[in-house]
Amino acid sequence: MKRINHLDGLRGVAALMVVFSHTMFMFYPASQLGDPAVSHSRYDLFLSKTIFNIVYNGNFAVCIFFVLSGFVLSNSFFKIKDTRTLVSSSVRRFPRLYLPAAVSIMLAYLLMKFHMFGNLDMSKISLSAWLGGYYNFTPSFGEAFQNTFQSFFTLTYSNYYNVALWTIYYEFTGSFLVFSFLAIFGLVKKRWIIYTILIIIFWNSYYLEFLFGMILSDLRSNHSAFEKYNTTLNKSIILILALVFGSFPYQESTNALSGTFYQHLKFPFLNLLNVDYYLFYHFLAAVLIVLFFLYSKNAQKTFSSLPFIFLGNISFSIYLIHIPVLFSVAPPIFTRLVESVNYSVAFTISFGISFIFLVVCAYAYYRLVDNPGVKFSKYLYKRLFD
Repeated sequence: MKRINHLDGLRGVAALMVVFSHTMFMFYPASQLGDPAVSHSRYDLFLSKTIFNIVYNGNFAVCIFFVLSGFVLSNSFFKIKDTRTLVSSSVRRFPRLYLPAAVSIMLAYLLMKFHMFGNLDMSKISLSAWLGGYYNFTPSFGEAFQNTFQSFFTLTYSNYYNVALWTIYYEFTGSFLVFSFLAIFGLVKKRWIIYTILIIIFWNSYYLEFLFGMILSDLRSNHSAFEKYNTTLNKSIILILALVFGSFPYQESTNALSGTFYQHLKFPFLNLLNVDYYLFYHFLAAVLIVLFFLYSKNAQKTFSSLPFIFLGNISFSIYLIHIPVLFSVAPPIFTRLVESVNYSVAFTISFGISFIFLVVCAYAYYRLVDNPGVKFSKYLYKRLFD
């Protein structure tokens, strides 16, 4: 099936949101925690309590990734109703994800081995416990190689070499949740009963995003009556709700929510459902924003333009290597600059340099690692089945 450019563009923006999220954790932890004790500016506390934090709300971005995966992975099946598409996708899924992810882990191992990470020293200046919580162990090639498999099959392993790869477990297992559902129930008329059962089973987990991405794909392909709700007013409401819910603070500490609009979103009935509020609202926002992009012609046109297509192409590469790049490039520049210039100026310069370097490296990674990984997965499928 042809790639859906505007959804690729949305994925690219979500990847940038994750980069910005980790950047704020590095330099301005109060913007994430709402804690005055780690504040470096009057603006970081302000951002933590307003809708503007959506720009760097990384958990919301991850939820967008998962909803998009559920939609895209099921789109071909619902369009042509051919189970052979599932065989192809399932066989190719592991090598397609494993090769780029494994290379990013080995890259992080090499940077650790040659003492290129400066996050521990920088954390003492930025007061970021998050920043100082990683890469404080002795690197081992065997352990790093083991991590390339562990990251796909467990969430409990220690000594993360690429801390962003906690999501690859959900991406991989969530993909096979989609494939399994489609293979068994995809052509069953009353599959909505199974959807409901699975929603109950996976309530308050990231798998809910995959399920709803698949449901959106099913609705769009098989229920034309859904189109009658495609009005300007409905799209406006959907977008506003997505932005409000998507900016719900990731940390549910007293500092993060106290005195904000978001404390009023902790409805008592949600307690009965035993939900993590941030996870519930980010899931809801991710579903709404994907729904908006499915029906907004203006959004589709904008996110199908060349800059967004480029960003979508390198989005997986950005996600995979942004931690090794940020942790190795930004700290040495920042720790030197902050001794002679204002904190905010040191942040702007060090982040600007590291961000440009990240985009260049991500493009190279896309050409040399990610794209060949896609081609290898297709080659492997053809060798096995054709």
